[in-house]
Amino acid sequence: MFLSLASTLFVLDLVMLKRHDVDMEEKLREEKEYCLISLTQEQYAIVDVKDFSWLNQWKWCACWNLDTKSFYAKRSERKITIAMHRVILGLKHLDGLLGDHKNRDTLLITGGAISVL
Repeated sequence: MFLSLASTLFVLDLVMLKRHDVDMEEKLREEKEYCLISLTQEQYAIVDVKDFSWLNQWKWCACWNLDTKSFYAKRSERKITIAMHRVILGLKHLDGLLGDHKNRDTLLITGGAISVL
């Protein structure tokens, strides 16, 4: 069976969304208070209630990472890409520090789910 590149990407998106939806559903049950921030590509970031209003002032994108095979919430400002988890952790551009998603769910960006390495 032959699939065009566009068809293949569509099928891959459906598979990724399905996997993500299952993970997301499980994570939402674990979190007590959270908000969803809408991203591009029909994705959502889960954030703490206290961070929602501040984060929601910007337009966030869902960026697929080939290495981790997962989406990251990011935005651009003055030609610099800013990851949402780095904003929550208070990390600055080129500071040499890394943020860690403890449970490997890159769109679960609550205080208990991320840390600085």
